[in-house]
Amino acid sequence: MLGLVGGRCTKTGTVQFPKSEVSVNANDHAVGTQEDYPLAEVPAKVMTWTADALTYSPDPPSYYGNIDFVGGGRMMAEFTDFAGDALDVGADLRMMFRIKAFDENRGFRRYFWKAAPAF
Repeated sequence: MLGLVGGRCTKTGTVQFPKSEVSVNANDHAVGTQEDYPLAEVPAKVMTWTADALTYSPDPPSYYGNIDFVGGGRMMAEFTDFAGDALDVGADLRMMFRIKAFDENRGFRRYFWKAAPAF
C-alpha cells in the first residue's frame, strides 16, 4: 500500500489498486494471476472530484475524487497543491507521498499518496 503497488492480471492485463487475489476484470475474475504493478510514477487524470467543507481539514475544503492511471487502474485519492479553479475533470496528475494526518497526542505523522497537478 505505501509503495503504491497495484496488481496487473497476467491473463487479462487488467490493472487494479490495491492488488488482490481476484482480478476485477468484469468478464474474467481470474484467481492468483496478479503480478506487482507500481503506480507511483504512472501519470493519471482526474475522473471525478468534489470539495468537502464539512470534514475536518487544516485548510478547508478537502478535495478528493477518483483518478484514472494511464495504462489502467483507478483509485480514490485526496488532491493537493491545486490553485483556485485549476482542478477539473481530465486534469493531468502525478502522485505525491505526503502527510495524511498528524496525531497531536502521540506526535505521530501518517503518510499516504495524494494526487497533485502534473508539471
